[in-house]
Amino acid sequence: MIDFRLFRQLWYFLALAEERHFGRAAKRLGISQPPLTQQIQILEQTLRVRLFERSRNQTTLTPQGLAILPAVQRLADQAARLESIVLDARQGSVEQVTIGAINSAIIGILPSVIRDARELFPKANIALTELYSATAWARLNSKEIDIAFGRYDRGTDQVKVIQLGHNQLDAAIPAHHPLAKKDAVGLYDLKDDNWVMLNREASPAYFDSVTMACRTQGFSPRVSHHVSSQHSQMAFVVCGYGVALVPRNNAITYPSGVVFKPLVEHLEIATASVAWIAETPVIKAIIELSQGKRILDHELANA
Repeated sequence: MIDFRLFRQLWYFLALAEERHFGRAAKRLGISQPPLTQQIQILEQTLRVRLFERSRNQTTLTPQGLAILPAVQRLADQAARLESIVLDARQGSVEQVTIGAINSAIIGILPSVIRDARELFPKANIALTELYSATAWARLNSKEIDIAFGRYDRGTDQVKVIQLGHNQLDAAIPAHHPLAKKDAVGLYDLKDDNWVMLNREASPAYFDSVTMACRTQGFSPRVSHHVSSQHSQMAFVVCGYGVALVPRNNAITYPSGVVFKPLVEHLEIATASVAWIAETPVIKAIIELSQGKRILDHELANA
């Protein structure tokens, strides 16, 4: 039997974890401070761990508190989704679809895709959340979301994938680099350099493709910095922290402090893909709209 008091205590825990101050958390929850303090103490006794370190000026999470925070945040997201579904059901909505997407998809094709899908299905509730590629993939497989927009090069027996964009990778190197005057560079030319890499959570397809290509050339990239976006990757290269492999159209965005050289090896990656499992009318429409609006990165670069 579910103890719904635990849900309330976890809600209090989340507010305090995010506010890091009992007074502000109590105000956010619409209660006074003593009940909040009491419920947090009861939660700690129930879980048999100390969740917060308290001082006069601030409240911080203990390692145990940090460990359970992501799970509580997911629970809150699911509760918000359930509330939205119930509200939509009352209003006669016919379907709930949740999309998890990387930032580039959110600012790229998704605004027009979601707008057109809502015109086709005015009673459907289409929710959107920003996620890394790997996180979106995991949540799709656990059925926490219905559609994932990320960088995926292939599907599985369960997950269908369509690539919406692809591009060749070029070497981005600081302008003062010894290879800056060459017409093209090979991967092996970069074996002794520090590398700035997108972390695997941000882009599994990119990380695996680059790592495998380097190993084929007889070395593993010496990664000095892992970053979460291509913008950060380029910024680190401009600052001289290493070299990187980036989609060809990035040359338009960062013209100074860095030079872009074609790779001797042809290395191409998916820059945008859509993945899904179930195929309802709304999901099918979103997939089809995405395919209709896709723009290849080399077309963007030459536009």
